[in-house]
Amino acid sequence: MPKRHEEYYFDDGSVVLLVDGTLFRVHRYYFTRESQIFADMFTLPTGEASGSSGTTEGKSDSSPIEIPGVTKQEMESFLGFVYFGMHDEHTFTLESWVSLLSFSTRFICDKIRARSIRELEAIQSRVDPIERIVLAVRHNIPQWLSGAYQELCQRQDSLSEEEGERLGLATVIKLMRAREILLSGSDMRDPRFISRTSRTPAMSSTSAYLARMQLLDAVPVRPAWSSDDVFGPLHSASVELRFDPQRVADVVREVFLLEGLPPS
Repeated sequence: MPKRHEEYYFDDGSVVLLVDGTLFRVHRYYFTRESQIFADMFTLPTGEASGSSGTTEGKSDSSPIEIPGVTKQEMESFLGFVYFGMHDEHTFTLESWVSLLSFSTRFICDKIRARSIRELEAIQSRVDPIERIVLAVRHNIPQWLSGAYQELCQRQDSLSEEEGERLGLATVIKLMRAREILLSGSDMRDPRFISRTSRTPAMSSTSAYLARMQLLDAVPVRPAWSSDDVFGPLHSASVELRFDPQRVADVVREVFLLEGLPPS
C-alpha cells in the first residue's frame, strides 16, 4: 500500500490521488477550478474498483485515481500554490516554480502557468541559461530563448558534454556558429565563414581564438567585443569577453532565426 502524504492528505478531502507512489487526499474543487482537463476527468464515470470492497475509484486509499507522468514535487508545488499561495509565510523556491510551470503547462492551468512564468522571469538571473533554454523549448516559452542564447554566446567556458546533450545537437551547432561570428568579427553572411561553421568547435580561450584566427582567409576585421583593456580579450585567458550587446543580439537573431520574438 502506498504511503499517505504527510501534509496533503486531508480527512475531509473529496478525492484520493496516487502520484509518484504517494497518496494525496485533496479537494476536487481546486483541480476543477484551475484545469478543464481535471474538470473533464472528474466528471467521467469512474465505475467500480476491482476487488471485493466495491469502492468507487478515487474514494479510498485502496482505489485511488492514478495521475501518471507527474512527480511528487510537481503535485506538492501545485497543492502548495492553490491551498497556501496567498499566505505571506508560504514561500516558493526556484524548484517549486519550475515544477509548477511543468504541472500547469501539462494540465492547461493557464492562470497558474502565467504566474509561474512571471515569477521565473523575475528571478531569471538565478536560472542557468541552459535550464532556461530547456524549459523554454519544453514548455513553449519562446521569449526566454534570445537572452539565454546571448548569455551562452558570451560565456567564457565551452559547453560541457552534459550541457550539449541537454541542448541537442542542432542548438549546439548554432551556438558554435554564433560564437565564431562574434569572436572573429566576420560578416555572418560571408559564405567563406558559413562553410566552416559546422566543422569548427566552440571557442572558449585565448589559445583557441588565436588558432582560429590563423585559419581565417578573410582580411582581419575588428572583433565585436568592447573593453577598456587595450589588450582586449588576449590579455588573459581568464578575462571574460564583453561583446557589444546589440551585436550579440543581432547575431543571435540571425543564427537562430528569432525574428518576431519579443525582447528578452
